[in-house]
Amino acid sequence: MRARMHHYVFAHRMLPELLLRAPMAKDSVPFLCGPDAAWFLAHLWRSLGEKLPETERLAGDGLAARSHDAGDGRTVVVVTLPPTVASPEAHFVAVVTNPGKGEVTRYLTLEHSIDIETRKPITVLGEWTADGSHVNMGRGPEPEEAKFLESVLGMLGR
Repeated sequence: MRARMHHYVFAHRMLPELLLRAPMAKDSVPFLCGPDAAWFLAHLWRSLGEKLPETERLAGDGLAARSHDAGDGRTVVVVTLPPTVASPEAHFVAVVTNPGKGEVTRYLTLEHSIDIETRKPITVLGEWTADGSHVNMGRGPEPEEAKFLESVLGMLGR
């Protein structure tokens, strides 16, 4: 099965572009870290869907965001995406921010994948960088928010 366009583009193209590279990136941080995060994400999801053929549009069921204190003035916003069905759709995205400076410092993903040998579902940690590169960081934890957050905090030295 192939990755669904709406799901893939949202997590792997639209959000990293908006949060890491767009001129208005700093303007997006307060929305993502604030009480309107769910509205902000739903608005972006719908906006993307309107640009896709009707057959590629998905409901945003399950889309959510939770902020977590990462220490040193940083916040990790974990975005839960609609359920995955294919590689490399993302279960979660972690947006590491410095709200005081209005900047996103890291954009991490927990992606659906398949083990080549067993053909069973696994997860892979990934990162999108400010220059638009994707870095595969190896096998990830179970696709549970708490386990993903623990992995992200570990990468941040916490």
